[in-house]
Amino acid sequence: MKANTFLALMGGLAAGVVLGMLLAPDNGEENRKRFRSKMEEFRDKYCSDSPKAEAAAAEAAAGEAEAPANE
Repeated sequence: MKANTFLALMGGLAAGVVLGMLLAPDNGEENRKRFRSKMEEFRDKYCSDSPKAEAAAAEAAAGEAEAPANE
C-alpha cells in the first residue's frame, strides 16, 4: 500500500511539472527573473523587521522571567 502511495505522489508531481512547463506564460529565464524579484520583495518587506522582532521577543521573554508565577 505504501508503494502505491509513493508512486501516485511521484506521478502527480511529474504531471504537475509537465503541466507547469506547458502552461507557463513566459520562458524559463523570464520566470526565474520574476520569481527572484518577488522573493527579494518578500525578503525586503518581511525580513527587514527581523532585528526589531527579535529584540521585542527578547524583552518579552525577560519580562516573563522576572514576573512572579501565578499560583
